[in-house]
Amino acid sequence: MADTKLVLETLHRVGKDAQFTKVDWASAYKHLGVRVEDWPLQCVEWGGKIFVELRMTFGCTSSPTRFHVLSDVVKEISAKNVGMDKDDIPKCLDDAIPIQTQESGLVPRVEKEYRRLCESIEVRLAKPEYAGKTFSATRVGEVLGLIYDLNTWCWWIPEAKMLRLVKELKEIVTKQEVDVKLTETVMGKITHYQKLIPYGKYNRSWLLSLVREGKWDGSKVKVDDVSRHQAQWWIAALMASRTGTRIPDPRDFRAEACVNIYTDAAGGGKFGESMGGMGGVTWNIPTPKRMAWMVMMWPKWLIGGGRSSLGVRFSSKLTTLEGLGCLTQLAVSHRELRGKAVRLWCDNSGFVHAMRSGSSTCLYVATISKALMEVARGLDIRWEVVKTGRMSGPGERAADALSKGDMDRAWEDIGGVREEESRQIPKVIKEWIQDPVPDPELGLRILDELDGQQKVLQWETRRLTVTQLRESAKVTMSEQRRAAKIKAQAVAIQKRLAAKRKREMEN
Repeated sequence: MADTKLVLETLHRVGKDAQFTKVDWASAYKHLGVRVEDWPLQCVEWGGKIFVELRMTFGCTSSPTRFHVLSDVVKEISAKNVGMDKDDIPKCLDDAIPIQTQESGLVPRVEKEYRRLCESIEVRLAKPEYAGKTFSATRVGEVLGLIYDLNTWCWWIPEAKMLRLVKELKEIVTKQEVDVKLTETVMGKITHYQKLIPYGKYNRSWLLSLVREGKWDGSKVKVDDVSRHQAQWWIAALMASRTGTRIPDPRDFRAEACVNIYTDAAGGGKFGESMGGMGGVTWNIPTPKRMAWMVMMWPKWLIGGGRSSLGVRFSSKLTTLEGLGCLTQLAVSHRELRGKAVRLWCDNSGFVHAMRSGSSTCLYVATISKALMEVARGLDIRWEVVKTGRMSGPGERAADALSKGDMDRAWEDIGGVREEESRQIPKVIKEWIQDPVPDPELGLRILDELDGQQKVLQWETRRLTVTQLRESAKVTMSEQRRAAKIKAQAVAIQKRLAAKRKREMEN
């Protein structure tokens, strides 16, 4: 069945001249009868009497599948009769949403044919009293709970729905404990609306943890400070987007000509005898030394199988460690990567999936994925995390060797055109790995440190420039004095020669 992503893909495929319509069945499941032998399965007792439902019921597991097949037949026949591609008609159960250009004129034609066909087979359609339920061919309408304005290419949440969600989020913010049902309701809505809020999918993990911690025994779940902070973030984001945000392109194209980063983490690797770590290389950056690399070994307690202050054995948290390598290499190359397209190659499927979904059941992985997003966004980097095979190419082999401290093997793949020393690891990352804790502010703290480095670099550049100008001025003044001295000497010589000639003529 269609979802918001399919609607967005169809809109972008059709283009900005698109228009749409929406046709909805009234009491959709009541159109399908149930076999007589199944009637006993649909009984309900009320008022001392037994009532039998003869039609399909809402809430029955099999109802959506059966109804989807029937409504698909009506949609495809209507599309075929007017010559419209059925892929241009996303459908969610009984909601059919034809999308095509205004110039083609197919949208009003398929709507007319759909209504004609439904009338002939006695399908009851919803009436247009409620604007969000159904509407004729237009460029502004509500589809799957979101209002689209194709004139301005913006979309937003209907105000009544948005205010209800804000009210529910405020309960999470203001109360120490909340019902599990409330957390599930809020997360269901946020998951549906996340595409409308830029980078909203990366701000859900701690709220999702409330749902996982809750139990359906009537007890309440305690709201921690981070979950409360994320609820506040969503309230601010919803209020800021109430007038609309730009309709995004879910196809998310990436440039082939981009900077490649290869990283690896050695959970069981070794530096010498007892240490393992992470390594990474930024491949072919636009500097004289084409390769920038970094290496950092893990704390001894981590490699030794020890536990953090929260009791977590981090030597087995390989997805988190692999993600930390990606984050670190992106941060250490920040000067060369600002404003560019970057592809990060990672051999850990868990972290690649976490970056695509934006959330994770592991709050440590959620910390790293959110931090990577914030660092890339703060540096104006268009990024992509891609799955690669372990040691499947020179970049992967070099990263693997660096993570194990095998420098000779790393240089075989990196080559001689490289920086002589490892890039400086941000202090924030070094401190975090000493005692890792879930931290939604990790990325912002890394950006603050990088900003400080940039300011120091700019100050140093200005200092060097001023010094060079002063030295240049000194050289210029020295040359001027020397030229004046030579000129004075030449004038004196000319005067002596003139006096000598005058004496010779007098004699």
